[in-house]
Parts: sequence; structure tokens; C-alpha cells
Amino acid sequence: MSRRRYLLGCTAGLASLTGCAADPEISAEPLARELEKATEPLSPDLRVTETASSEGRLIEMTASGSTYTAEIENEGIEGTILTELYFRADGTTASTPAASQETMLDAGERLELSVTADRPPWAEQFGFVTRGTRFVATIRNTGSAADVRVFMVDPVDETTITETTVQIDADETKRVDFHTTYKFDNDYEIRAVLA
Repeated sequence: MSRRRYLLGCTAGLASLTGCAADPEISAEPLARELEKATEPLSPDLRVTETASSEGRLIEMTASGSTYTAEIENEGIEGTILTELYFRADGTTASTPAASQETMLDAGERLELSVTADRPPWAEQFGFVTRGTRFVATIRNTGSAADVRVFMVDPVDETTITETTVQIDADETKRVDFHTTYKFDNDYEIRAVLA
């Protein structure tokens, strides 16, 4: 969405006014200031220029009695990683986790974490699922200042997962952080529109 507009032709009009001034005491500075104001953008022009997130990766898992241990790594930016324990039987995974833990990790950091859960009698296997829960977007406004609605969307069904409103000045770049444990099936989108 491009909403940048300029007052075209003002330069020539103001230049002719300046050239027509017969009084040598009249300064051209006020006209120059008016020209500068006239060529400023009249409306916001917003772009999401970059997105990033924390990204969990499971390296290894073990079990001892009712204690289940996973070694995880953050392959994304610094942020929180959610690790969930699931039990399985006959190729079917339980719909809800038996235990979960959210941990802050630096980019590239590895960590071993343990959770405790009672193994159901029907369970044949266990496994971990891990994913990042911190999401960051960089929003660029090359137009005039505005209140901006920034929101995360699941593109599969266009569901809005979380949102916030921020003030972004003219010609400003602002970083917006989100935290959500929502499980995206594929990818996610972060969008910015006028509030």
C-alpha cells in the first residue's frame, strides 16, 4: 500500500514568487521554509522491512523414570523457546502436552532441560516439540507520523494471533516485539496498517 503524496509544482510556483519580489528587504527564507513543508509527505508510507524470531531445535532426548530430558538449541534470534513433552501410541500423538517449559536462550545457545510427567499406561513412545515464541518486526515509515497497528497473522486462515499499536514518526524505523505460544503450521506474517 503506497500512500506517499507530494505537492508537485510548488517549487516552480514559489520560485516565481521569490523572483517577483521587488522589495530587496524581503527575505526568501520564509518561502524556503514553506517549500520544505510543502514537499513533506502528506500521509504515512509503511513497510515491514524485516522479520525474525527465536527458533527452537531439538538435538537429543532421554528419559529416566518420570523425568524426561531434552537438549535444545536456539537457531534464531535471542528469545524464548517453548519445549513440550508429548506421549504417543499406535502412531497417534496426544493432543495436549504432558509437560512444557519455556526458556530464554541467546542466539545459538544450547541448553539441557528436564520436565517431570507420569507416563500414561497406553503410551508407547514419548517425544518433544520445540519452537520459538519471540517474534520481531522492523517497521519503516517514509511518510508522515502515524499511529500504526502491527499484527501477526496465520496466513493459512488469516487469523490474527496478536497485535499492538505503536506511534511511528516521519522517516522513522521502529522494532516491534511479540510473544506468543501459538503453533503456526507453516509460516507467519507480520503486517502494519494505519490504526
